[in-house]
Amino acid sequence: LPGLMAAETAKVCLERGYKLIPMGFTGKDPPEYTYTVIGSNGKSQQLQLIEGPGVNNDASAILSSIKNSYPNCILIDYTHPSAVLSNIACYVENNCDFVMGTTGVDAPAMKKEFESGSNYAVIAPNMAKQIVALQYALDQMSNR
Repeated sequence: LPGLMAAETAKVCLERGYKLIPMGFTGKDPPEYTYTVIGSNGKSQQLQLIEGPGVNNDASAILSSIKNSYPNCILIDYTHPSAVLSNIACYVENNCDFVMGTTGVDAPAMKKEFESGSNYAVIAPNMAKQIVALQYALDQMSNR
């Protein structure tokens, strides 16, 4: 947060009745340290923004505390490519399952970092519906 994809995903989760963890990792020096998610159904929730792995030496300890409070949490990460590897390392270290959608990343390095753990993840370079549909169609055509 406060990126567009993360904000929209948080909004949809809130609208559908999912519980949001009351904090989110963000980049270095965000314009605000709080973010309010407002759903179209009128529900809202304020989140504390905390500088994430790679820019905050305490991020892993913070995530460990969150994992203890929310043991079944699934992290959703639409981060900047420069933060991907440190974020994955933090998620693996804390055994947090996650969904990550970021373009412009070293895929072999991501895979290597992720495979060092035992958690689950969905990692896709682009999660826009149109791109996912195109990727699926190209895969199907290449297998004919």
